[in-house]
Amino acid sequence: MGQKIILGLFCFLFLFSFVSAVPPITTEFIGNKGLNIQANIYDYYEINTESEVHIYVFNLSNGAILNNETVTCEVELTNSVGTVLLEGTPAGHDDHFLMMRNASVVTEPGIYSVSIVCSTDEIAGIKTHFFQATITGNDLTTAQGIIYLISFSFLIFIFGLLIWTLEQIPRDIKDDGGFIVNVSKLEHLRPIVKGLAWIVLTGIVFIIANITIAYLSTGLMGSFLFLTFQIMMLSNFVIIPLMIIRMIQRITLSKEMSGMIERGVKFS
Repeated sequence: MGQKIILGLFCFLFLFSFVSAVPPITTEFIGNKGLNIQANIYDYYEINTESEVHIYVFNLSNGAILNNETVTCEVELTNSVGTVLLEGTPAGHDDHFLMMRNASVVTEPGIYSVSIVCSTDEIAGIKTHFFQATITGNDLTTAQGIIYLISFSFLIFIFGLLIWTLEQIPRDIKDDGGFIVNVSKLEHLRPIVKGLAWIVLTGIVFIIANITIAYLSTGLMGSFLFLTFQIMMLSNFVIIPLMIIRMIQRITLSKEMSGMIERGVKFS
């Protein structure tokens, strides 16, 4: 029963991670009030890196490109909870504006918004763009998703196969009184299979944690999963030796118990 509960919890964790892996929708809003604002803002950026945005302002009535001689612009960068991380006036540069962002501004994965407001004495325009900051600076592509899905499916199959094997290993046979009448010669394999299943599960949690941290904006979930992996990894230094000791102990006891049972000694 305990093994089935562990398997059920793992399946829930796996499915929850993939549901959480749906990338957020990035949207763009442009308010045209006489000015049209264009900027090279991407949908994904890498955290802890600097970037620059080139801003072009057009007059909607005649399509002319305007510069800082007739237009003033303000830029504001906020995070998902509305905290302003950066605001200022972009520098005029020939026929466009240039806004720099240093590496210390966007340091956490998440959703951010950039708002650009430009105006003259008579007309104005606004542009708001939402982007996602990740560790890699990239989205999870379809090809990568397929590779990860195949890898997960394979590891889950191996994990399920080990659990099934664990259930198939014969146990010691007891009579109605609870005494052992036949010692299973394969019982010593049980600790080995358990150890292998734990190692595979540790690897699965490690992969899920890395994908969550690298591609999702839910940094808290990624940190939780990676902490879980670290705990599982450290526990291997205790669990694996105990499994080996248990296996050796079982092999030794099986031989002794078999001989004693043949001589009429009863074990419960």
